[in-house]
Amino acid sequence: MGGPALINDEYYDEFDNFFICSFIEDDVNYKSTEHYYQSKKFLDQKIKNIIYNAKTAYDSWSLGNMYPLRKGWDEIKVKVMLDANKLKFDQNEELKKKLIESEGEIKFPFSDNFWGSGDINMLGKILMIIRAYYKKDSKIFIELKKNFNFDIDWN
Repeated sequence: MGGPALINDEYYDEFDNFFICSFIEDDVNYKSTEHYYQSKKFLDQKIKNIIYNAKTAYDSWSLGNMYPLRKGWDEIKVKVMLDANKLKFDQNEELKKKLIESEGEIKFPFSDNFWGSGDINMLGKILMIIRAYYKKDSKIFIELKKNFNFDIDWN
C-alpha cells in the first residue's frame, strides 16, 4: 500500500497513489493512480469497471487483490505505474507544480521495499523521472531512465 512521499524530512500526501485526484485516459475518469494501477491488472472489462469505479483508493486496492492477475503483469507493472503518475501530474496543474518545486530523493517509507523506501524505491524513481522531465533536466532523466526495462519517450 501507499502512504505519503517523504522528501527532505517533509511529507507530501499529494504524491501518494491513494490521493484522490481525477484524470482521464481513453474516456475513463480515474479517481486516483491507485484506481488506474489496480484496474490495469486485468483484461476483463467487468473487473476493470468494478475497480476503477470503486469508491475509495483503498477499495480499488482491495478489489485489485481479489482476482487472478493478467498474464505478464510483473513485466508491465512498473510501466503502468509510470503511466498512471504521468497522467496524474499532466492533468493536475497544482500537483505538477508541487512536484516540480520539490527537490531531493523521493521515498515512500510506509510502502514495501519494491515501491517504497527500500533499496528499490521504484515509486520514488518514477516520480523523480517525471520531475526531471518537467524540469527538462536531461542528465537526471537519462540517469533515472536506466532503472527501467522499457523505453520512455515523451517527446
